[in-house]
Amino acid sequence: MQSAVSSWQLAVGSWQLTKESKFSLFYCCVISPHYFRQGQILIHLFNHYLLEGTQTSEVYIPGQCNIGPAETNKRLRIGYIGLALMIIFIISAEVYDIPQIWKLALFAPTVYALSGFIQARNHFCFLFGFLGLFSFTGKKTRVRDEHQLQKDRSRALYLISQIAFGSALITLMYYFIS
Repeated sequence: MQSAVSSWQLAVGSWQLTKESKFSLFYCCVISPHYFRQGQILIHLFNHYLLEGTQTSEVYIPGQCNIGPAETNKRLRIGYIGLALMIIFIISAEVYDIPQIWKLALFAPTVYALSGFIQARNHFCFLFGFLGLFSFTGKKTRVRDEHQLQKDRSRALYLISQIAFGSALITLMYYFIS
């Protein structure tokens, strides 16, 4: 008789600091062999890491949340498309042995991927933040309060800096490692 434990594999374990400032052990995911056979391990890990414990607010919160679940899913799709483009670029660069300087072009698909994933994780669209919009029902609504608009723009700049720094870091790592 096969044990239940042997039919599952623990993928990743990690410590996380909760809002109550207590350490709690959480395991990223327990992945069945089905995920490995179907090649869905990356998608499962990304969904868990990026969306676990994030706010699921369906109301506008200035500087924190300006998109609802439908918009968040759009951003997540953008992230996956960018990730696929990154993988295709890296494989192509290695197969065709492109000049080292051209490997810096990985920056573009990395920006695309990180912009999608970071916006989905934060439930905040930086473009909507700059334009003073929010959307929870598919209908875009304008932010009227100047203080709220300032909070949104500040958050948008913060997310853009995360995307730029992360993309530069990943690109330079690939540039120097390859």
